[in-house]
Amino acid sequence: MESGSAAYKIAAAVAAVTGLEGSSGYATTSKGAANNLSHGYWLFVTDAATVTGVEAGTAPIFTVVGDEAINITEKTSIPTVDKEVFEGGNWGKVSDSYIGEKVEYKLTGSVASNIDTFTKYEYTFQDHLSVGLEADKNSVKVTINDTVIQPTKVDLAETVNASGDPTGGHDLSISFTDLKAAAKDAGVTLKGDSKVVVTYKAKLTEKAEYTAAGNTNDVKLVYSNNPMVDGTGTSTSKRVTDHVFRLDVTKVDKDDQSHKLEATFQVKMTHEGNKKLTQEKWLTQEGGLTEEVANAGKFKTDKDGGKIYIPGLVAGTYEITECDTPAGYNTLAPFTITVDPEYNDDGTLKNLDVTSSNTEMVASSPTNDATIPVTIQNKKGSGLPLTGLNGVTFTWIAGGAVLCIGVAHLIRSRKQAEESEQE
Repeated sequence: MESGSAAYKIAAAVAAVTGLEGSSGYATTSKGAANNLSHGYWLFVTDAATVTGVEAGTAPIFTVVGDEAINITEKTSIPTVDKEVFEGGNWGKVSDSYIGEKVEYKLTGSVASNIDTFTKYEYTFQDHLSVGLEADKNSVKVTINDTVIQPTKVDLAETVNASGDPTGGHDLSISFTDLKAAAKDAGVTLKGDSKVVVTYKAKLTEKAEYTAAGNTNDVKLVYSNNPMVDGTGTSTSKRVTDHVFRLDVTKVDKDDQSHKLEATFQVKMTHEGNKKLTQEKWLTQEGGLTEEVANAGKFKTDKDGGKIYIPGLVAGTYEITECDTPAGYNTLAPFTITVDPEYNDDGTLKNLDVTSSNTEMVASSPTNDATIPVTIQNKKGSGLPLTGLNGVTFTWIAGGAVLCIGVAHLIRSRKQAEESEQE
């Protein structure tokens, strides 16, 4: 029944009229049954007070013929919303990001299948971003059938509690006073199977949470739910999650792990996920990525506690270089750490597996937290770059080679001297 049809106009005219309940001979029961209806056409108008939550109201017309009982099932249409995040070339429910990375989100909302019966259709995406995610209001784009439509208003505000106090995070609202009119202005005819798609970007900030729950992003849809009167329903919310990881590094003496050491490291990403980077990137002090080594962060462990957090990691492989070694200790040769997360169906972190190319000097273990404990061990020695026993072996081989070259040079020199005397 379209909003301009005669049947719709009849429905609109009687929408405010009291129903049959209490009328002689036409009383309604608690189950919604109307008894002793005369043969003919009857208009059933949804009572606005009974439409709540995600329900939707309709105004169907029925014809009553004969004396048989008729069971009427009202056709309801409940709009839904879905949310996805872009990761690794695909849309999904989970992603991971370094600090400062712009994360792309997509919201997809449906409309009432009886959209034609609405003269006006309110429609609002209510999006909540947790602490650590900062939406870019100017990046919001709304389309129907790939045609851009203009929302009535786009609001971005800090989340507050019932008392008006900020709680962290932000609320993004994309609203239409009348979605049908906005679609029409863009040359789009809104149909029952139309999809309203919103895309926008949000930046992961230094406030990002290093937890198994990750940095969550929720959306719900508020929409007109009765074609005869003003009123709105609210959809079930949907969530996606963005994760970020960090190393909790402790530097110790290999032979006395209670002895904490001070050292400085730099971290370079070589692979993002399983893909080798064509341009290696250095981790900044804040947890971002830079292609300029001059802007690379220097992470220094505390000589008292031997600890440092290295933030901003995502799934991939990183090369760690020790650029400042404790006096009297061997410098570790560069080694790699590979970060491999696994997620639960609800987007929370299930397991975080960390492996190193130098298992003798670097100890780590799987965790279900976004903070990865790593112990880096140094051995006392000459200060030359070493990688465990391989480094020691290399030193002996190098020393032996130098000695052999020296002996050979001495023998050759004496032989040349003897030949000169004979001449």
